[in-house]
Amino acid sequence: MGVEMKENEKLVVVVGVLLVSGLVFAAIVAAFFVSKAGPALLGSIANISTSKSGNRGEGEFKFDSDKIIEIEQKAGDVESLVVNVAIKKGEVIVKENELGDVLRGTVGYLGGKPNIESRRSGSAVLTLEIKSEDGAGENVSLDLVPKVRSVVNLGVGIGNVRANLSKLNVSVINVAVGTGNTEVTFSKANSTTASLATGVGNVKLRIPKGAEHKIVYKQAAQKNDIFSDSDYVVEGNSIKTRGYDSAKIRIVVNVGVGVGKTSFEFID
Repeated sequence: MGVEMKENEKLVVVVGVLLVSGLVFAAIVAAFFVSKAGPALLGSIANISTSKSGNRGEGEFKFDSDKIIEIEQKAGDVESLVVNVAIKKGEVIVKENELGDVLRGTVGYLGGKPNIESRRSGSAVLTLEIKSEDGAGENVSLDLVPKVRSVVNLGVGIGNVRANLSKLNVSVINVAVGTGNTEVTFSKANSTTASLATGVGNVKLRIPKGAEHKIVYKQAAQKNDIFSDSDYVVEGNSIKTRGYDSAKIRIVVNVGVGVGKTSFEFID
């Protein structure tokens, strides 16, 4: 399973192509990123705990209690976690589970029950996959185990993605959104390579102050007021902090936005 790629490779979010087969979004993502391969949404149903919840879902949709699935999967004993989420419409939220070594989450759905699968490769890799059954709408909220090295692939046709990696060890995150907004908060303690593609919408990057980082644009990089000459270097279509090359922990972001903007927030 190809879960790691060199930072200078353009990454494709194959989940986006799979989730919106037949929609314009597939063409949008393909235009931004070219790659050899990506994660496939394949696998067999394994031991994933699912139940109906009495709580209403968070996000832009509201769900009846019988249309919310709770996810609880032991994950503290694996070396790495791979998460593939592919929905046609809705919202995906990723953050840390503060309570222990269990991957927890909820999936609220309006139409057909989404396909939720997990599989283990011994104690090495746990893979969780969530895929839309139809385009009625889903909200997916996942709390990952902080200490487990993770690869996260998120695809949304129409909707929003919010991923808070500040307390997570996410080595790779790929996000493709056809129409909607993406917000990613990065960790200062772990290296991360991100590829973020949006057809129509905005991308917000929340980067810890002092973290060495490089932003790779689809087009030629342009300095603005937040990128000072004393702190940053422009190289072709990328801009990086001056200490990036010698740093042990680095953040790399490949970003492509069709119609919209990329904004930055430097956080404590």
